[in-house]
Amino acid sequence: MAFVAEDGTGLSNANSLVSVSDFDAYCTDRGHSTILALDVSAKQILLIQATDYIRTRFKYRGSVYNREQRLPFPRVIDGEELIPENAKEAVYEYAIRAHSAELAPDPVYATNGRQIIRERDKTGPLDEEYEYSQTVQKFRPYPMADSLLRDYVRSGNRVTR
Repeated sequence: MAFVAEDGTGLSNANSLVSVSDFDAYCTDRGHSTILALDVSAKQILLIQATDYIRTRFKYRGSVYNREQRLPFPRVIDGEELIPENAKEAVYEYAIRAHSAELAPDPVYATNGRQIIRERDKTGPLDEEYEYSQTVQKFRPYPMADSLLRDYVRSGNRVTR
C-alpha cells in the first residue's frame, strides 16, 4: 500500500494522519536531526507505525467524520469536525519513539505464564533473580504523546480502541 496522508476528508485509504513534510517541520523545530536525516520512505514507515498505534490504542470521543474513513480522525466531537493539532503532534511524537523502539512490543513471559519485568543472571557464583508483573500491560506509556490525546479519548479508557 502506498503512503497516503489524511487530508481532512476522511479518506478510506489513508494510512497516516500527517504528511512527511509536516513531520519534517515538527522535527526541525525540535532539533531531531537523526529523524531529519532519514530518507522519505523511512519517515513514511515511522508515520504509518505511529498512526497504527493511535488507531489501536484508544477509544475516541465523538464519531468518525464519515463511515468509509480508515483512521480515527477526522472526528465530529461536540458538533465540531476536526483533526486536532494535538492528535497530529501525538503522531509525530509516537513516530519519533518508533525510530528507537517498537511502540507496542510483544510482552515476554516466563514458563510460569507471568510477564517478566526484570531478569538478572549472574554467572559466578550463580545468582538468578526474576521480577514478574502482577498485571499484563498491553502498551507502554508514552507520557508526552499520550497526554496530547487525552481530550479526545473516552474517559476511563487507556488501552483499547
